[in-house]
Formats: sequence, structure tokens, C-alpha cells
Amino acid sequence: MVHFSAILPSFSGKVLAAGHLRLQLLESLGHGAYGVVYRALDLNSPPSNPAYFAVKCLLKHPEESEYFCLQQREIAYHKAVCSHSNVLKLHQVIEERDFVFLLLDYCPGGDLFSAIIDYGIFKRRDDRVKRIFLQILDAVYHCHRMGIFHRDLKPENVLCSADLNEVFVSDFGLATTTRVSTAFGCGSSFYISPECVGRASQGLPFLSAVSDVWSLGVILTNMITGRNPWTIACSIEDSAFVSYSRDPDAYFRRMLPMSAAARRILLRIFTLDPTDRISLPDLRESILNADTFFLSDEEELVFELEHQLTKVGSVDITDVDRQDRFDSSESDLELVEIKPLPTAPYPEADEDASVRAVFAPSSPSAHAPSTFDDARYSSLFSMPSTYSHFESESEESEGPITPEQHAVVDTMPIPELHLAPPKAPAHEPICVDSECDITEGGLEVHILGKRKAARSWDRVVGAVHKIRVLAQ
Repeated sequence: MVHFSAILPSFSGKVLAAGHLRLQLLESLGHGAYGVVYRALDLNSPPSNPAYFAVKCLLKHPEESEYFCLQQREIAYHKAVCSHSNVLKLHQVIEERDFVFLLLDYCPGGDLFSAIIDYGIFKRRDDRVKRIFLQILDAVYHCHRMGIFHRDLKPENVLCSADLNEVFVSDFGLATTTRVSTAFGCGSSFYISPECVGRASQGLPFLSAVSDVWSLGVILTNMITGRNPWTIACSIEDSAFVSYSRDPDAYFRRMLPMSAAARRILLRIFTLDPTDRISLPDLRESILNADTFFLSDEEELVFELEHQLTKVGSVDITDVDRQDRFDSSESDLELVEIKPLPTAPYPEADEDASVRAVFAPSSPSAHAPSTFDDARYSSLFSMPSTYSHFESESEESEGPITPEQHAVVDTMPIPELHLAPPKAPAHEPICVDSECDITEGGLEVHILGKRKAARSWDRVVGAVHKIRVLAQ
């Protein structure tokens, strides 16, 4: 599969004029399927206090093409919500004959995945969990109030300030204004809700806002435990999720080291019935009121001992051997690496004027919430009596094709915290590799053994060393 980013020329050294700014593009910070991001220096800034930005470089597509509509919609949605302090600021869009350049804030702290794994900043730090998670929650709440649903919330799409005290939600490539969705499989497999997976719900439409809340729950689990609770929230394909579905409270107590307060919060997020899922205002209050998210030293010792006795695998994320064998309490299955389902492609091009509507000038203050909990927001968490008259689903993606049903086992190791690969171009169907099977003969499990796809904007040297060690 050829990504558009692979055919872009190098822009290092290029100077862009952006209003009063003169931006010299420096080194590449990373690339995805559609573009390359560069660190840029404002040549007009004083040498004693240089100003840096991030510039995302994209191909310019013909106006009648599907990719042009998708690109414009992403820009429009990002513009509509970036007034919030915890949404990555999109300053300007610069167009040339063949290329489009997005001028963004530069986040030297990298992404939230690095903060969790490379820096370990949340371990036994309730204050940091609360501060950072509430910033993400507030940003998502703001997006929802503006009628925009992210659909790809994950640590890689949350960028950090240099001191790691502030975070910014980014990447609106899969965002939608469709309140009631049928875009099954849209997002990254670790983070999408069971109703978004769509297998168990028999294709029933689901609420985009409620599905975003599920993704926030997985991010919170990452921050507290450094692990993913399951590979995909589908009882057909994931034995960990099967175990959770049978007894949610017992699953968390047995499999993930966290406090009772954290467990209660996650149980309200990971409801199998999306209409019972906690709202963002209630989630915010629960986070603030939690005494701790972590086990005490004594509780952690008991947890580890019980974990060893049950032989239900759980491997430290910094000490992984891909060929390790982990014994199940009920079988001797060999557990090997599984590749994550790819992130879904861009949704189909919208046939209506939703992009132009979002571009329409509006006053940010006119949309700002007067209170955090309000009736207009609460309506996003209720399914309308009929959904046939709601927004066109023309912008929605069919999502990945998931594997056929196979037998599963009762227990499995908790997946390590992973990063999904870049989103694939929309014209290429998404399917699961034939090697990604869960069969009676073997169950494949995620291991952090590869460096993430280079979509983050800054990586530390220490992370490179870690990956090299894991690859040996």
C-alpha cells in the first residue's frame, strides 16, 4: 500500500510565508498515511527566544475528488473546535499549487503514549492522572458541544507540552458530525466500543458521543495500568473481552492492578449497553471524587501473588520476549504476537454541504457551554425514537472486515499497550491479515515489540534504546 506521504518531496529547508510569520521547515517529526509533519522555525522570532511551530504537509487534490472533500472536512472540523485550550491549535492553512500546509502548535513533549510508557509519569501519581485525563475529557466535551465527534481517541492522538503538564487532542481525520452512526469499525481496534465494532449489535446504529466515552475509558486504563484491557471489544474475536463480559468486576479485580474507585469508574464507562454508559459530566465528577486510582503496596503484592497463582499471564511492558509461552489456567496454549486491526480509513466523502457549513463563520463564545452539564449535551447520550431522518451516513466508513468466529478460551494475558498503524487510504479495503487468527490451536496476543508508526511529533532517544532491546 502506497501512502500519499511516501510520494511527498522533502520540505526541509523550505520557507513558507504565513502572515507575519516566515517559517523555515526543519526536520521531519513524523508521517502518517496522508502527510508529513515538520518542525518549523519562525525566522522573524528573536534568536534569544525562537518560536517553533509544527507544519503538516499534504498533497493538494483536485477539487472534484473524494480526497479533496475528506481533506477539507478534516480541516473544517479541526478549525471548528481548536479554540479550546486542550485541542491542538490550527493557526492557518497555506495552499500552494500542489501542496497544502497546516500550521499547528508544536508540542515538544511528544504524545501521551510516550508519557505513559517512555516517561512513566502516571505511576502512583493520582494528581497527574486527574489533571491530564480531565484535560482530555474537557476537550472531548467541547468537541461534542460543537457537534463534532472524534472517533479516533487514543494516546497517539493526544500531544503533550514540553513539561508534560498540558495535553492537546489532535488528528480529526476520522471526526464526524453524524450523531447516530453506522460507521462500524471506524477507529483503532483497542479503543473502539463494542457497538462500533458492530458484530454483536447486529448492525444497529449507535451514538457517536457515547462511543467516544468508551475510548476515553481505554485511555484512562492505559494511564493507570500501562495496559490495554483487551485487543478489541468483541466477544466473537477476543477472549479477554469474553471474560470481561461474563463478570466485569471480577475481570478487573483479577486482571488489572487498580483501586476499587478506579474499577467503579471503568465499570460505568465499559457498559455493554451504551444507553447505560456514564456521561462526560458525571465522569468528570467521578474522576475528581476518586481518592486514588492505584493499589497500595500491600494490595499490589496480593494482586501479584494471586496473578501468579492463577497463571493468567501479564508481562511487564518493558521486558517482553515475543516468543514467551504463558500458561493459561485451563490449557497449555502457546501465546504469540497478534497484529492489531488497522485503523479504519477516512470515511466516505460527504455528499451534502456539511463541510461548507462548518466553515461558516461563527462566534466561539456563541457555542461555549454555560455549564458543564446541560440538557443540550445530555441529548447526545439518548437514541432518538427514529433515526431515519438524522444526518446522512454518506460520510461514514464501512470500517474493517473482521475475522469469522473461532473458538476462544476463558482466560488470556492482558494485552500490552500498543499503537495502531497509520490510517489506510479510503479506496483500499480494510481487512484482517490471515495470520491474525484466534483458533483452537493458538491465541495471539499483543506485545510491545515494535516502534510505533512515526505519527508522533517528538520521540526521545531513550525510547529508541528500549525498542532495540525489545527487538533482540
